[in-house]
Amino acid sequence: MIQLATISLLVVACGSDGGEVDYSKHEVISGQAQLDPVAGTAQLPLDAYSASFAEDNIVDYAIDLKLAKCAQEEGVPLQAIDRRTFSPRVGYRTFGIWVLDEAAKYGYDVRPRTADEQKILESNTAVAGTEDTIERCLNEAVDSFPRVQQVETLAGRGEIESYDLTMSDAEAKAIIADWNSCVEEEGLSLVEGATLQPNTEGASTEQVLEIAIIDVQCKQKLNVVQQLADIQASYQTVFITENQAALNAERAKIDETIAIAEAYIGENG
Repeated sequence: MIQLATISLLVVACGSDGGEVDYSKHEVISGQAQLDPVAGTAQLPLDAYSASFAEDNIVDYAIDLKLAKCAQEEGVPLQAIDRRTFSPRVGYRTFGIWVLDEAAKYGYDVRPRTADEQKILESNTAVAGTEDTIERCLNEAVDSFPRVQQVETLAGRGEIESYDLTMSDAEAKAIIADWNSCVEEEGLSLVEGATLQPNTEGASTEQVLEIAIIDVQCKQKLNVVQQLADIQASYQTVFITENQAALNAERAKIDETIAIAEAYIGENG
């Protein structure tokens, strides 16, 4: 249960390891969250303790290589898919869309895969009657490269908790209220009960793009995403300080799996 007390947000939360986090020590540092509007990404403190997109793709490739090898030994013509060159399709959207170029092109939709990426994904054609073989081989491959499940980790809990605290923060509420006023002055309505979400119900594709542009322009004008991300980073910093050893242990497990995957790729890729 999160308890709020005054603007300083004196919060004591039980950690998954039985400890407590005193968030009253959080300090917002401008620019602590490193936003990259070109790539549409952000780097927050807790990200260092989770597998990145690139690291996930290394493990995925190792799994695909082992899957393909197993399937081929059973007479199933399956090829490994190397996603290591793929770019993220969904950028940093914790506080909604915020990259103007993508908003103008895709609105609230996810950027589509490139033609080359789609071609790679479609390179394997399912062969009737091979489903059992593929499932068995896939299970063996996945078991060979054990992942740390983000939703079950301390880092994952810290990310959720820091977001919830940000949404309850008095400063963040003021920032969001300013954005609300900005989009409403531009003639947009908001989704009742939602945060940073203009109403697009009944809008045509062209109108949705226009709404998305106004949404992002207001965020840029008011520096909404950077400020909210910095607030979230401040809570994550406290969380890390008070759970450092456990977070290091989680990261070590991730690094171990990546090392095993890289070694397998080196031998079989």
